[in-house]
Amino acid sequence: MWKPWSTYSPKMIENSLKKIFNALGFQGAWWLCVFGALWGLPYLGPIAMLIFLVFHMILMGKGKNELIFLILMAVVGTVVDSLKASSGFISYMGGYGSVTIVAPLWITAMWAGFAATINHSLYWIHNRYYVAFMIGAIFGPLAYMVGVKLQALSFNYSVSTSAILLAAVWGVSVPSMYWISKKLGLSPIGNQ
Repeated sequence: MWKPWSTYSPKMIENSLKKIFNALGFQGAWWLCVFGALWGLPYLGPIAMLIFLVFHMILMGKGKNELIFLILMAVVGTVVDSLKASSGFISYMGGYGSVTIVAPLWITAMWAGFAATINHSLYWIHNRYYVAFMIGAIFGPLAYMVGVKLQALSFNYSVSTSAILLAAVWGVSVPSMYWISKKLGLSPIGNQ
């Protein structure tokens, strides 16, 4: 049921606005990553994501542990997507020229940006590992399929095989991100 804004405390309103910024900032930078690769501007998205992450850390960051978490997820994500590229599973636009075995910077930026949502706009998934698995298994492949439709990347296997492999990778990755976040002592914004 809808309640007027006046019934919410200033802290609740502030947390809601932070979650909105977090979700919209990530989505905006995500799209710039994809379109930057398509437009031949492979650094457009990573620069936009960096700007988002700087504002994220200034406005709602949780200090050194969250910064460690973001960097760790960027590295892990780059390794995961580089394995996809080096195995011939996926080919990316906007990469490093003739080097096709390393995931492009815009993919690394997406991983870091997604990690920034874990304790903020996606806080409600914390400690719900089955939900995290389902969200990863469904929306991970969908995000890649958007990239395929827009021609920012291509599957080198059938769509169904690619979707199954991506569902497995993201079904494990998303709950793992929540688990690592918890181990680093990061609490979701909704619990503050």
